Amino acid sequence: YWPDSRNMSSFLGGPVNSYFYSQSFYDQHGYYPFGERSHNLSGVIESIKDISGMNSSSKVYAAIDLISKTQMKGHWDCPCNSGKNLKNCHFGTLADLKRVLNLEDLKFLKKWILLSNDRERTILQKLPT
Repeated sequence: YWPDSRNMSSFLGGPVNSYFYSQSFYDQHGYYPFGERSHNLSGVIESIKDISGMNSSSKVYAAIDLISKTQMKGHWDCPCNSGKNLKNCHFGTLADLKRVLNLEDLKFLKKWILLSNDRERTILQKLPT
């Protein structure tokens, strides 16, 4: 996967730079400056859980679905299931995430979640009951 809007310079200046900074910091101090995360989708979900304060993957999936829409409406139900409207709950946090993650990234993330869930369902179906 390589988004059309990205180039080698943004890749080197973004994730590659962050990786080397983080590893260098760890070598000097013995811990990672941004905390430790799982790899792949699990790490992305963990990060969004920490940022949003949502405590379950299903709530994060609902939040990703919501922020991937063209426009968020404050009167919508908050994906955290608090029973509050979005504007009275996680609107600010999700709006910040929406600004950081561009629409192309969000679409990719939604596709990744769907594929991951399909794979997990397939594995669970093959397990003996």
